[in-house]
Amino acid sequence: MMVPCTCSEAGVATAVKDQTQTRPSEQTLVEIDKVPLISETPQSLLQNWLTPNPLFYVRNHFDTPEIEMSSWRLSVDGFVSELGQLDFDDIKRLPKYTSTITLECAGNNRSDLEPPTPGNQFQAGAV
Repeated sequence: MMVPCTCSEAGVATAVKDQTQTRPSEQTLVEIDKVPLISETPQSLLQNWLTPNPLFYVRNHFDTPEIEMSSWRLSVDGFVSELGQLDFDDIKRLPKYTSTITLECAGNNRSDLEPPTPGNQFQAGAV
């Protein structure tokens, strides 16, 4: 069941003040690679059921593009009843929800594998 979120303790409904910010501002993430940005949550901060957005692990296959938010649009098409476009303000106005799920990168704990396996060497923070 989805529960509307006005603002949870984890801050999952909180948007960053500067919407052009494309990289996490928290320096508490453990950086694995710079370009593209790949980082994991320190194990010491994985003590609660909810992970605040700024502490959520980052797994990118490409670098984060620099975009002009005033002209950016998301096209909605395909198997939908109504085609359309949304700008970032439209998306921010959509209802916010908190949902308790587990999301884990397939490479989580890769650094512990024997024999060593190629790829990003996550410890246990990509969850």
